[in-house]
Amino acid sequence: MKRLVTFAVALLAAFAGAVLADEKPRVLLLGDSISMGYTPFVQQMLADDAVVLRPKENCAGTTKGVQRIEEWLKIDGGNWDVVHFNFGLHDLKRVKPDGKNSNDPDDSRQAEPETYAKQLTEITEKIKATGATVIFATTTPYPAGVKPHRDPADAARYNAIAKKIMEKHGVAIDDLHAFAAPRLKEIQRPVNVHFTSAGSKALAGAVVESVKQALSADTGLQSKESRKPRKQPGPFSWVNPPAKGKFPHVVHGTYRSKIHDADVGYNVLLPPGYQKGENADRRYPVVYYLHGGRPGSESKSLALSNVFHEAMKSGDVPPMIYVFVNGGAVSHYDYPQKKSWGRRTFHEELIPHVDATYRTIGKREGRGLEGFSQGGRGTARHVFARPDLFSSAAPMGGGHQHEKRVSENGGDEGAYQFAEGDNSYDLAREYAKSMKPAVRILVAFGTEDFNYEANLDYCKHLASLGVPFEQKVVEGVPHSATKLYAKVGTMPMTWHAKNFERALGATW
Repeated sequence: MKRLVTFAVALLAAFAGAVLADEKPRVLLLGDSISMGYTPFVQQMLADDAVVLRPKENCAGTTKGVQRIEEWLKIDGGNWDVVHFNFGLHDLKRVKPDGKNSNDPDDSRQAEPETYAKQLTEITEKIKATGATVIFATTTPYPAGVKPHRDPADAARYNAIAKKIMEKHGVAIDDLHAFAAPRLKEIQRPVNVHFTSAGSKALAGAVVESVKQALSADTGLQSKESRKPRKQPGPFSWVNPPAKGKFPHVVHGTYRSKIHDADVGYNVLLPPGYQKGENADRRYPVVYYLHGGRPGSESKSLALSNVFHEAMKSGDVPPMIYVFVNGGAVSHYDYPQKKSWGRRTFHEELIPHVDATYRTIGKREGRGLEGFSQGGRGTARHVFARPDLFSSAAPMGGGHQHEKRVSENGGDEGAYQFAEGDNSYDLAREYAKSMKPAVRILVAFGTEDFNYEANLDYCKHLASLGVPFEQKVVEGVPHSATKLYAKVGTMPMTWHAKNFERALGATW
């Protein structure tokens, strides 16, 4: 009974530092009639996950946008978690000198490229200043002959301008142009910029994916109180020590990365008794924990360190070392575009450093992997890419719908372009060809997680490949690692421990 109480106290401590989901996140959609068409479908698709609002009016082009943006941001009190916006389709249309629509290609555009860039920059900066996570949707394509006159090539031209501005301001891209282009005949009205109802619904699906990704956070969806004041994630850093004294059982360390020519941080949780003289020759298995969200930081997810420590201290699970990894600028991916090799430095530098620095069982039989959200996706990718490094892997709450999209679109996730085949779907296919060395896999997720269906689909994918895995569906749990642990207790930890014992053929 005492052990159960101790573990419950640890969970409460973790919750004290975690984000609760008492109130749904708030999402603002800004855009023209294309946005007005998909908004009702987005609201329906996100009904259980977020409050989705938009202005009642057509936001039109940037000329109107610079005049009205401050009012739009105050709708329903403001305080947005995500702002998804678009301008372009009205900017590039031809207008008469009095501003009325024109079918004459010799007339000027409503906002010529230079003006569009200036006004879009002003709007973007005002949205960013709210502290919301910001997503820009590219302008969708259209055929020749639409009225008022629009040059078909201008959509790509204006999108290129917008993408440069968004890159400069650190804004994610929801590439609706790329999504719509190959299926225009099926989803767009003839000789029109607008879409059929089915087409608007298809666009909504793409919008929902980008919004859900923005809402994905390792500790769940934030309450209104915890969102004030809200801060935009800071610039990525390879070294992020936790606040002094906040996580007393964790030790922050760094190693020198030759790959990046920089120091890289990590946090390590040593098991109780590690420093005692009687254990001087004892070696321990290691579980590497992959954080959620982007960009990476080794000090994300540390609320769980209290849970892990108390579970080992109470004797509920055998002693193990936990290492909290910095996943890089694009969490747990190698991403040359940002000169970030999160996977390479983990596999080639962090693991050897940990084995050389601490008394680990320095082989795959004593090495496990676990992560939630982005970390769940990363866990699946890492273990299927390098089964020679890990014997045990628990991908939890992963957004595998994004991995599927990457698989089906040659590496394109929308905001990011990954190497073809570098996703949890294709890497599982490669692993399934031999399934050697064998890895034990636990896929865990909650029924209220917005990635619930995606995890069910991913489990079906693994089953179709014949890849053995265990599935743990946790009733009533949303997208939150701490809430999942609160419901399942020490199960993931004991699951790793049993796998290590089985792989090693002995206890440690």
